[in-house]
Amino acid sequence: MAILDFTKAFDKVPHKRLIHKLKYYGITGPISSWIESFLAERTQQVVINGSASKPIKVTSGVPQGTVLGPLLFLLYINDLPNNLTSNVRLFADDCLLYQPIKSDNDISLLQNDLIKLEEWQNTWLMKFNPTKCFTMTLASRKPTPNIYTFCGQQLKSVQSHCYIGVQISNTLNWTAQCNSVTRKAQQTLGVIRRNLNKCPTHIKSIAYTTLVRPILEYASASWDPHCLKHIKTLERIQRQAARFSRRKIKRLSIIYKMEHNLIDIPLDHYIQHNTRTSRKHDSQFLQIRYSANIFGSSFFPTTIKEWNSLPSNTVSSKSLKSFQNSLIQHFYN
Repeated sequence: MAILDFTKAFDKVPHKRLIHKLKYYGITGPISSWIESFLAERTQQVVINGSASKPIKVTSGVPQGTVLGPLLFLLYINDLPNNLTSNVRLFADDCLLYQPIKSDNDISLLQNDLIKLEEWQNTWLMKFNPTKCFTMTLASRKPTPNIYTFCGQQLKSVQSHCYIGVQISNTLNWTAQCNSVTRKAQQTLGVIRRNLNKCPTHIKSIAYTTLVRPILEYASASWDPHCLKHIKTLERIQRQAARFSRRKIKRLSIIYKMEHNLIDIPLDHYIQHNTRTSRKHDSQFLQIRYSANIFGSSFFPTTIKEWNSLPSNTVSSKSLKSFQNSLIQHFYN
């Protein structure tokens, strides 16, 4: 896996090339003219102690803080995956290339894709920062990193990396993520204790719910730990039963959303319904077979077991809110 970083991504989008791409996508006429006007005649200057520098024209970058800015950026880099053999994941200015490595030929394919990205950046003037680009070899056992070069530099191989707020480890465990979350939550909780020590209990509760809980629950459906030591580490921040149930509710809610097409994740790509009748309910899923314990403790195998064991009245809830309320009653009672 190659983790790539743009240099000042949102500030580097060239306006003329952006307009060219928009026209290629079919955005022409008055809308194209309006966007050109939106980007044109922008200036910037520096003010120090009331004295302003001479304004200079801004010829690149999407206006940050605007509704349209992020969309224009995404349209500009939308063709980046074209002609690449590796899988590509784009999220804002985060870019991942990943490729199953089973032979030397697969290594060459990933390296060739990195070369193609060098050509793309030169064509569209969107520079990558090779000093902040890395590779990571994912494997259940101790991985052996391969050597890749990008923009004239050998990419550093890392054991873990924070991707969209979640620490991904090369051994596919969540130790780094649990440690990171616990550290941040404890630091925030310490600030609350020091500053709100004499405040009423309900104020402390609001502060905890607003500042600490989001740290513990961010993307928790994907990294919910199965190791007892990780669970205990997280439960030091909040009572074990309540926290465990909250994480379980978040996982099951994602399955409910997939089942009812409330999120754009095709359910049948990952799991299949069980056509046999069951005593519990008729919306059960087939268990996923696995040989590696680390996969057996991941999202789908774990959550399928929990989903299949739910009572019928919970699974048949008519809305997400009623489903979650039913889960709370089921777990806490």
